[in-house]
Amino acid sequence: MRWITVAALSVCGTLAGAAAGICPAGAQTSPAPAREDLSELLKRRDPPAIAELERRFTAIADKNDKQKIAVVLLSRRQGDQPYFDFLAGYARQAVLSDAPFPYRYDAAGKLVPGDLSPPFVAWAKAHKLDLETAVRRVFQEYPTDVFFLSLASDPRATEILLKGLESPNYMVIARAAFGLARLQYTPAIRSIAAAAEHAPGELSLLIARNLALFDDAAAQAAAERLIKDKQILAALREHAHQELTMNIGDS
Repeated sequence: MRWITVAALSVCGTLAGAAAGICPAGAQTSPAPAREDLSELLKRRDPPAIAELERRFTAIADKNDKQKIAVVLLSRRQGDQPYFDFLAGYARQAVLSDAPFPYRYDAAGKLVPGDLSPPFVAWAKAHKLDLETAVRRVFQEYPTDVFFLSLASDPRATEILLKGLESPNYMVIARAAFGLARLQYTPAIRSIAAAAEHAPGELSLLIARNLALFDDAAAQAAAERLIKDKQILAALREHAHQELTMNIGDS
C-alpha cells in the first residue's frame, strides 16, 4: 500500500529507530487474514464495497482498522458526519494533550532513542501511567490519530489541526502541519514555520518538510530557509503531489 510507504518517509525514515512504531501499519491489532481482506476492500470504489465497509465500521473493534475505513468512506462519500466525528474525536484528544515530547535530543538536535526526558517521566507519573504505556500513547498513538484525520483532507478538521500546531509534542505538530498542507490552508504557513524554528534538529525538519507541500510562495521561501539540505528539499517538492493526494486504498 503506497500510502503507508510515502507517508512513513517523514517519520519512519527520519526518526528510524525511535519512531518505528509510529507507522499505522505497525499499530494494527487485527488478525492478519482480516487485515489482508480489508486492504483489498479499501481499494474498491463500487457500491457493494462501500456497503461492506460501512458494515465493517460498525462491526469491528480494532481502532486503526476503523480509522482506515472512516478515511476511505469520507473520501468516497465526501461528507459523512459519523466517520468524520470518529476520526476527529481521537485527533482532538491528541492535540489537546499536554504531554511533552518523550525523548531527549543531543546538542546537534538529534533525537536520542530510549533516553526519556525528565518532564515526560514526570508527566507519566502524574497521570499514573507506566512509561511504556505513556511512550506508546504520546509517541505512537497521538501522532497516528492526527495522521488519520489529516488523510481525510476534510476542511472540518482545520480547527483541530491548527490546535495541533500548539502541541508540546513535535510529532503531533508534524502530523497537524501535514494535514494543513493537504488542505492548502495558507493562513497556517507562518505558524508551521515558527514551530519548525523552535524544534530541535531533525524534528525541525520533520515539521518544515510540510512547507514544501504548499503551492504558495511564502511557504516555499520558508522551506528554503529551514531545510538546509537542498537535495531533501528538491525531493520533497518532486513528490509533493503524491503526498497531497495519497490515501488509504491507493495502490
